[in-house]
Amino acid sequence: HDRTWWPADLVELAADYAQRIRQVQPEGPYNLLGWSLGGVLAGEVAHRLEAQGQQVAWIGLVDSAPPHVVVDCETPLTPAIAPRHVEDHELDRYRMFLAEADKWRGYLPDDAEVELLRSVALMSDYFTSMVRHAHRKTLRAPRHHWWAGRLPAAGNPLVSTRQGEWPHYAASRTTRSAVLDADHMGLLHHPDFLGAMHDHFTLQHNKVSDAA
Repeated sequence: HDRTWWPADLVELAADYAQRIRQVQPEGPYNLLGWSLGGVLAGEVAHRLEAQGQQVAWIGLVDSAPPHVVVDCETPLTPAIAPRHVEDHELDRYRMFLAEADKWRGYLPDDAEVELLRSVALMSDYFTSMVRHAHRKTLRAPRHHWWAGRLPAAGNPLVSTRQGEWPHYAASRTTRSAVLDADHMGLLHHPDFLGAMHDHFTLQHNKVSDAA
């Protein structure tokens, strides 16, 4: 919403998320869920909260690939990614998002589609740049993975490869890893995923109620 705010790196972005989360819930335990690039952000936020002495009980990663590059030293973001004009020819690869989620169109004014795609393209490039320069970290919170079994014909690594790379970025134990018959967009609506969410948060609610 704030087009003037471009976080310098994932650390700054995660600090903003953690601050907003603690404004709503000052103390843990916290449950964090991240889809796609948001999975890496969830790991960063978990690291930030744990560094503040808070408990993160659970990190859910939904079809979220680990960072492309893991580095041990500070690496600057690629220059000139922040606010720029996105050319029309750059939009084609993002039209699939609208094609796969026609219901989004109902929320858009007639003339807003291209501007939405420009924002998606710009933010995707910017966040992808930050993700590529994520730092390895140790997390106490366990990781739960859900993977989309329907992969595009090209350009997408195998689930086993993506899953196998996660420990190189986030050193914590994996307590669930499920591959579901869905694509990247549809996974969020898959009944098995929704059932797992329901069971997890019902269990968390019962624990809190028993403790009270």
